[in-house]
Amino acid sequence: MSSSPPYKVGVIIGSARHSSNTIGYCTYLTSRIAHHHPSITVETIDLINSPGHPLPFLISDPYPSTQPPTTLPSAYADPAIRSWSAKILSFDGLIVLAPQYNWGCSATLKNALDQLYHEWNGMPTMIASLGSRGGNKVQDQLRPMLQGGLHMTLVEGRLEFKVPREYMHSPEGRVKGDEEFLKVYDGTVEEVLGELVILMESRGMLKEERKA
Repeated sequence: MSSSPPYKVGVIIGSARHSSNTIGYCTYLTSRIAHHHPSITVETIDLINSPGHPLPFLISDPYPSTQPPTTLPSAYADPAIRSWSAKILSFDGLIVLAPQYNWGCSATLKNALDQLYHEWNGMPTMIASLGSRGGNKVQDQLRPMLQGGLHMTLVEGRLEFKVPREYMHSPEGRVKGDEEFLKVYDGTVEEVLGELVILMESRGMLKEERKA
């Protein structure tokens, strides 16, 4: 357990399924955050079931990258996108929890990312993937997208959850988050969370310097 400033971290659940293993892995992950960094406030955003979601798939004009950052979130015409913008702006850091679908992320997650632009800029972000082999392909897809396209600041460490076969195809047998097999990830989770905290600290110091 380490002492961290009272940061607010959003966990974006990138699943497009109502009965999803991603929820269980999120439960495990948030429990580890509470263990290692109890001062951090965590808010989970389910892109299917949270209030205001799923977001509309139509991206309104003017498109997000042309919106002046100082006008956000009020610049968006759609109330759902204004709310989404305000939510992301409220966080000090993000965790994108992405299941791998056909070697990539869900359309729901891609759309949620594309609806905004400046809100992501410089945001300290950790990617956690899951799939039968850990979701390495969705990690490979998201990293250039988030870092290059949206200018987010990414944790270098990779957290890849392997979903056991018995949990893959049975709606009744989904990961709950307290399974014994998850303990193998405890060390990696501690490392990547430590990296995320360092990135949030650096961003906080940069903001203070700009104010001075």
